[in-house]
Amino acid sequence: MNYENKTIAVLTTINDPNEKIGDWFDITKNKTIVVGDNKTPLNWNHPKCDYFSIIDQKDSEFEIASQLPENHYTRKNIAYLYAIKSGASRIVDTDDDNFPYNNIWNTLLSNNFEIKTLQTSQERISKNIYTYFSNMDFPFWPRGFPLDKLLDTSSIIYNDDVSEAVNDESIGLWQCMVDGNPDIDAIHR
Repeated sequence: MNYENKTIAVLTTINDPNEKIGDWFDITKNKTIVVGDNKTPLNWNHPKCDYFSIIDQKDSEFEIASQLPENHYTRKNIAYLYAIKSGASRIVDTDDDNFPYNNIWNTLLSNNFEIKTLQTSQERISKNIYTYFSNMDFPFWPRGFPLDKLLDTSSIIYNDDVSEAVNDESIGLWQCMVDGNPDIDAIHR
């Protein structure tokens, strides 16, 4: 894998490839990293993607690959690792059924944005990132967020909880709301 720049899109799939996945290559100028699972077609192939089957993942150097559950969304973590290993400085997290508006993404990726970091205590807590961008009168949450924490005020991110990042050289993960098919928890839908 040799990537021209540092933005790499990643996704998981159990479906046949859709030609629109190639739009991510047109934006990032890099092949999209795709990780499959047990239900993914064995012959999955797309010219603008680097595909890693479940066997490839388990044979990789990533120990976590054998510890993550199969047939589960968490396998996307392996795609992040492949992207980081490939030199990504920005990762676009997407789904196999979500396709970009090229002009909007080209504008997004060409701008400098204010990068924020969340200030947390040493204790381990669950924070719902969507609370920072939404109205809590009608809460929504990302997949896998603990349901018993939804209305817990300690899970809410307030403006005072974030500050400007000191070091913006670290990996940035972009996950955006999707027009018509947001990647939110199925219970909310």
